[in-house]
Amino acid sequence: MWPSTLISTLLITFASANPSPNRRIMNGNEATPGQFPYMVSLQMEFDGNVQRCAGSLISHRYVLTAAHCLYLLTSGTAIIGALNLAEDEDHRVTMDLTPENFILHEDFFPVSMRNDLGLVRLPQEVAFSGYIQPIKLPRWSDGDFAGYMGTFAGWGVTQEPATEFSDVLMYINNRIYTNEECQERFWMPMLIEEQNVCMSGEEGRSACIGDSGGPATVQVGADVVQIGVFSFGPASHCLDAIPIVCARVSHFLDWIQANSDVIIEA
Repeated sequence: MWPSTLISTLLITFASANPSPNRRIMNGNEATPGQFPYMVSLQMEFDGNVQRCAGSLISHRYVLTAAHCLYLLTSGTAIIGALNLAEDEDHRVTMDLTPENFILHEDFFPVSMRNDLGLVRLPQEVAFSGYIQPIKLPRWSDGDFAGYMGTFAGWGVTQEPATEFSDVLMYINNRIYTNEECQERFWMPMLIEEQNVCMSGEEGRSACIGDSGGPATVQVGADVVQIGVFSFGPASHCLDAIPIVCARVSHFLDWIQANSDVIIEA
């Protein structure tokens, strides 16, 4: 599914039992019902293999995720409002997806993971509730959020060696790096560009297999704001304090507004 140079050179987040776009939360905490109402589990299929990614609800109709989660896929399922994927929760909404629902950034380059941003246009609008709410995106005037305490949530694997995904939504809290700090700590610093934002992986708290496409958020006043979409990191050794590298949402506000129904605030 993925170019061999991508996996061997970058050790991207989708190395797992199958060559798929995955990653999960290490040393995290279990979420509580309604704590992350914007989280979406994406169960994606390629050539008969089901792959797990995540995304964030940004409106009644659109989910923000990573382009590599949608690349070359044949079908999928969006699960919205879930906490425990193994349970039949009354408040969740499930929708089947086809490639017609996938919008990849036109300049996405899978070898270097440039412009790793995508959208899922849901087949129908989803109603908001106490368990389903959209995430707020940055304003045009917002800064880079370096130094903020960030939050990341997902259903990826929780231990190494990676053997199975988590059914329960997990989360971590780590500091947002400056890009210079991220370059100092990442084994291929040339991959960290202005279009990226990084969260630390300190004390073994990290994303891992099954978490690709998930949102990195910060608290700004009373609002939870999504600043990143998990793009790449270690394919293994998720406990080794390697930064979580995301597509920087503020860098792509023009593209998001042009390809969805979201209106970005000034």
